[in-house]
Amino acid sequence: MSYYKYEFVSTEPLYAMIKEELKSYFDTGAIDDLLFPLWTKKALGRLSRATLPIAETVLYLEDYTAVLPVGFKYVREAWACTNTAPTTIRNAGSHYMLAANLLNPNKDRCKVVCIPEQLQFVYKINEEITYTNKLSHLLRPGNISAFNHCGDICSNRGSSSSDTFDIREGKFVTNFRQGDVYLTYYAEESDCDGNVLIPDNLRISNFVEAYIKYKIFETLWNGVSDETFNQLDKKKQDYKADMYEAQVMADIEIKKQTLDQKVKSMKREANRLNKFNIR
Repeated sequence: MSYYKYEFVSTEPLYAMIKEELKSYFDTGAIDDLLFPLWTKKALGRLSRATLPIAETVLYLEDYTAVLPVGFKYVREAWACTNTAPTTIRNAGSHYMLAANLLNPNKDRCKVVCIPEQLQFVYKINEEITYTNKLSHLLRPGNISAFNHCGDICSNRGSSSSDTFDIREGKFVTNFRQGDVYLTYYAEESDCDGNVLIPDNLRISNFVEAYIKYKIFETLWNGVSDETFNQLDKKKQDYKADMYEAQVMADIEIKKQTLDQKVKSMKREANRLNKFNIR
């Protein structure tokens, strides 16, 4: 895996902290949190698509098309697959099933003790998935629309394959009728309350916080009276400076090399002068 796969958390605690810190503005009704989700998305948009969750799935094509997964935003990698011998992989998770609910024969109804009248038998089940595919080759974006749906570092951009794909109307469309496609994609997710998810990373979280605070004071500045203009203008400029500083730190964070990239970089540097060796 040549990328960092962040854990994602809800923005609800972050929003609550901002509202508490700027409590006087919210109590007087001068500002509200209605635009917080939109400002959060704009902040993450400044940091490229690396701040979106990365998910994986297998698409099963029928008549040239397959339905895209819920939350799909951009393609990271799309691989055509070929059939191989079946491979069974055990899922990391499991679930529990109630198999029986029987009366307890050892229950003495004449004694007041904490023995349940019924016994429950619960089975833990680990699911398994059988794969019969292996990655074959990268699909090529078939048109401008497909290019626009590729991520910033989408590997498919450099593919020379004759097999192409397109993204339209919520479907993944190819130029071959049937087959399987292994898709790694950027997703847009939210928690159960509809709050935007952000990477669980201090620098990225700090930038989102700084951006929202700057937008708050920009909104207040746009609607102030003359006597408070200078005070709010100073606060807005301070938060703007903090926002840009936090953006630089967050940008550095998402562009740092993975362990795999560091190893490759060291190997390239070690072999950089090999072409000048006299054999």
